[in-house]
Amino acid sequence: MKYGIYILSFVFILLSGFAFSIQAPADENIKSSATAQPQPESLENAADLNYNAEQSINTDPDISLQYALRAEKMAGKNKSETARALLNQGIATYYLDEYDKGIELAKKALRIYEQLKDENRQGIANNIIGEIYVYTAKYADALSYLSKAHLMLENTNDDINLARCNNNMGIIHKNQYNLNEALTYFKRAFELGDDIRKGDASLYMGQVYLGQKKYTDAERSFNEALVFADKNQDQYVKADALTGLGEVNTFFGKHELAKQNFLAALDI
Repeated sequence: MKYGIYILSFVFILLSGFAFSIQAPADENIKSSATAQPQPESLENAADLNYNAEQSINTDPDISLQYALRAEKMAGKNKSETARALLNQGIATYYLDEYDKGIELAKKALRIYEQLKDENRQGIANNIIGEIYVYTAKYADALSYLSKAHLMLENTNDDINLARCNNNMGIIHKNQYNLNEALTYFKRAFELGDDIRKGDASLYMGQVYLGQKKYTDAERSFNEALVFADKNQDQYVKADALTGLGEVNTFFGKHELAKQNFLAALDI
């Protein structure tokens, strides 16, 4: 797992009778378990293929990419479904850690949505491009796209994607240690979001509270993140929330419980 080295370090120190804490980095929101879906080659309709790509993106980005590739092929002259397929490819590719390719595909989709004058889908595409720039630490580029996305998503009353945008903007401030500003964005994301974005926002708020040394608030947020992680079958949020709880329990001197937190995160 991505943070296994950090967690093992905690466990080793705890077993030796000592404790310290680190700040867990934010990570991308990829889910763990897949649901049964038809095979991409069994579908002919681009809209159905795109729907399945979107349904599987968080559980299995590899199969999502296959749906999206076939959706582009079957879309023909339907520009809207072509753009949708390209954006789905971009998200899947980004989730598979091919960031440059993800940006390239999302920008292709954005250009088509600009031609179609589809403000909502432009906002979604801008948000995805900005999000990828966040995770490559290109914050100036990220803010440029996220600011456009924020305005467009507000204009089209798309609360779910606006929540995602707020989380992305909050991550930038968190990573630059503007913790109060970050907390404002994460709280807004929690208010607007669906269960997935609420889980993300809870995790990020816990990380901010850790940075502020507000350990009781951090504990509450990490526990809340765990509830959403179980509901959403979101293994990455679960692992990070458990790691955060390990840090909290280390501070409170609950070394055995902290060790359990870290080992549970390692098992994911």
